Amino acid sequence: MKSSALRNVAGLTVIACLGLLCQTATASASPTPTASSSADSIASGVITNAHGQVDRNGEVYVFALPDQSKLINQPTGVTLALTLVGYARTNAHGQYAVDARSASLMKTNGQYGYVNLQVIAVSGGKTAVADYSVMPAGAAWRVEGGSNSVPSLSFDFATRLATLPPVAAAVGAVASRIPISPMPLTAAFERVRKATDFALAPMPATPNTPCGMAVVWTYRDRPEHFNTTETIGGNIPEKIIEGTNSSTTATLGIAISYSIKKVKWGIDGTGSITDSSTHSVSVSYVVPHTIYNRVNYHEYWFNCWNILQLRSYSFWDLLTNDGRQVLITWQYHCGHHPAGADWTTGSSKAATIGGGMSIGPVNVSAQAGFGSSIELDFHFNKTGEICGNSPDGPFSSSILEADQY
Repeated sequence: MKSSALRNVAGLTVIACLGLLCQTATASASPTPTASSSADSIASGVITNAHGQVDRNGEVYVFALPDQSKLINQPTGVTLALTLVGYARTNAHGQYAVDARSASLMKTNGQYGYVNLQVIAVSGGKTAVADYSVMPAGAAWRVEGGSNSVPSLSFDFATRLATLPPVAAAVGAVASRIPISPMPLTAAFERVRKATDFALAPMPATPNTPCGMAVVWTYRDRPEHFNTTETIGGNIPEKIIEGTNSSTTATLGIAISYSIKKVKWGIDGTGSITDSSTHSVSVSYVVPHTIYNRVNYHEYWFNCWNILQLRSYSFWDLLTNDGRQVLITWQYHCGHHPAGADWTTGSSKAATIGGGMSIGPVNVSAQAGFGSSIELDFHFNKTGEICGNSPDGPFSSSILEADQY
């Protein structure tokens, strides 16, 4: 049944740019970026060509995916347009920078406070793809689901690796680099390059951007390991609460296949989703225990670069009974607290968990942030300590552990 659906991908009717469907953010792109990105850079980095040299003629195109509200109920076979955010050529050092103003982009593509991006690099007549999410920070952009870092993404066509923006301290094998598989330019993408004058001219007011994404399959109710209670001794119970402000946001890994005929899944960057329901769910443990949510995934076909992606599009449920007791992970940057004290997490990012999300063919990363949508609460029935993995202390830590004296 699945193989039949995949065989039918090529027969999908693609109508990606009708009327107001193609919306362009107010953005600017520099054909000759400086060595460092500007304050409002939404993407910046270096392109290395297939010969291992910096590419002085590389191109980068940044697209924003439709807002999650449009993807939740997206019918199979109907294509939604991507928004062309900006584009640039590399300079003599192989560097590029794409700038974008946040107001209009957030209005059309960022209802939940972040934008999911797909970045396309061109080098030597081949393209490569990588994904991440950003959120506005005043006039600047920061990585969503990361360590509040400036968005950066470099492509190396020689080693076939892309270096992604940094993430919060990781648990398990989470690499900052992902494999890329350079592909020939498609006819649809060539039309985009011509509409932008191959990234040399200022962006037209309404560029012809026929690039879009269509659902070809759906995977629901997939387990996501996003956190672990780290408390020991039974006298400092740890409670996890999700939906503290009627929303929970997670940044989850993406799987990619560069062929729709012989599907072979690999890992490709990250994307964010939000549960905007009014539910608030909590669970407590007195021992180290893995904590899970359940997530829904769509398999999308991207017509302009002819790839498949498995991306999360909504939560199925929160704090489900999928976890198990594990050994504690000791941390050593500690603050002491008396019996009777209550301690609640600050606004730091939770650790990225490698293999935290299983979507069948591959295991990808999972991460959520503390503070705005998720709280960890510790109650001290006896004197003890909260310890974190950051030298700046527990409030700045992405992994926390509690133990009694």
